[in-house]
Amino acid sequence: MIKDIFVIKAINLAIYFILVYFASFAIPTGALFFVLTFSSITANFYELVLIFAITYITTLLGDISTYFFAKLFSKQADRFFKINKTLSKNEEKVHHFIGKYGFYAIFFTRFIMSGLGPVVNYYCGIKKYNFKTFFKAILFGEFLYAFIFITLGVIFKNFINEILNLINGIFIVIFLLIAIYYTYKQLMKEIRSS
Repeated sequence: MIKDIFVIKAINLAIYFILVYFASFAIPTGALFFVLTFSSITANFYELVLIFAITYITTLLGDISTYFFAKLFSKQADRFFKINKTLSKNEEKVHHFIGKYGFYAIFFTRFIMSGLGPVVNYYCGIKKYNFKTFFKAILFGEFLYAFIFITLGVIFKNFINEILNLINGIFIVIFLLIAIYYTYKQLMKEIRSS
């Protein structure tokens, strides 16, 4: 029984790791929702520290992976920016902004403007931005991201659990409505055929 519970928790943590990791690639995984959810359902301090460590390490690995992935395609991206005039103008503005506020731009897109984080990861990789500066910014920024959102998950634990119950209830109602619809449809077919 205890072994089964451990396996279930390990699977959940692996899924959590994957969702948070791929969010750094701008894949809409709902990572922030899962960070808040997992931190709100922790049973003890050990689990909370574990969730914090997984969140922090995973976001760092995701950001670094995105940076190096984008770096592989820097020549193609530069050609694309030169061809597309609209993107070229916007890219120049971003280049100026990152050049002027580099560390701070990367740092603040980790937690305050976290939706821009993956875009900045790609841009820094494409433009081969100084990796040491990029790494320092994500090291501190992702720490704050993990700390802030895990703390919010703990503070709003009851509220988040109510939302989860509501979502669960909505899915149950949807499932029942679909089951009723298909049962009704099947009964109508049988009545018509007899």
